[in-house]
Amino acid sequence: MKYLKWQKYQNGVFVDINIHKPKYTGSSNDLQNPKLEIHEIDEEDDVDYRLKLELTNCTIYSNVCSFKVIYLSGKNF
Repeated sequence: MKYLKWQKYQNGVFVDINIHKPKYTGSSNDLQNPKLEIHEIDEEDDVDYRLKLELTNCTIYSNVCSFKVIYLSGKNF
């Protein structure tokens, strides 16, 4: 069995992201084309992210991707 999950680093550990929440609309756990979209970005999104692939006999993690929120004139980009 195969499962692909997006994770974010939170409180010292990686936790699964529920991509079905409005904040992550457009995201996909598709094995062929995984995608993470984050909407309404705030300082809590300024963390590390990764993919977790669970197979029947092992678990594989992607490289960690760091996301940096930059504020400019009171708006974030």
